[in-house]
Amino acid sequence: MSTFACLGCDGKWEEHDDNDKHRARAMRIEWIRSEGGLKVSGAPVGSDAYEQKKCMQTVQKIEQQIKRLQTLVSSQQTTVTKCLRQWVFAVIRLCMPSQFNHILRAVPPSNTRKAAQRLDKSITDFVQWLVHIEADETTSPTQKQIAKIIIQPISRGGMGIAGSEAAAQAAYVGSWALVAQKININYS
Repeated sequence: MSTFACLGCDGKWEEHDDNDKHRARAMRIEWIRSEGGLKVSGAPVGSDAYEQKKCMQTVQKIEQQIKRLQTLVSSQQTTVTKCLRQWVFAVIRLCMPSQFNHILRAVPPSNTRKAAQRLDKSITDFVQWLVHIEADETTSPTQKQIAKIIIQPISRGGMGIAGSEAAAQAAYVGSWALVAQKININYS
């Protein structure tokens, strides 16, 4: 039997009478405080603070994977080959940003912004390390300019890594457009 949640019921479980509480327990409904939330198909749903926290936790997990790749490259006893670096770059380009896409589609951009910025920075910092680019704000191009190139599409002269911050708005609106289309078909 599934458990259901009543999210944002103002967290006032104690204010409901005993009959309501008994009915809720019998129906396996769990009260979740309004500052809390839950995950639905891997995407956080709840208060702004809850969604922001869970988005950041997802980015931290991706950062751990990036650190493992960095350890792998660093631990090579022989000279790190160009082939290994290309393989690692392909893993970064194809796998790391996509792990955050479902969250970008399900959580409002206002709640994913900081996590998306952090993910983009972690990825661009790693790529700069991987290909031995040493830049800061005094070099030309600057570190920020290089980061922009890394997350630009190949068709625009970039390295083809999808920028999460740039994709957030379109991903979220696109999801709503798809859902609205289904609702319109089913309930018209």
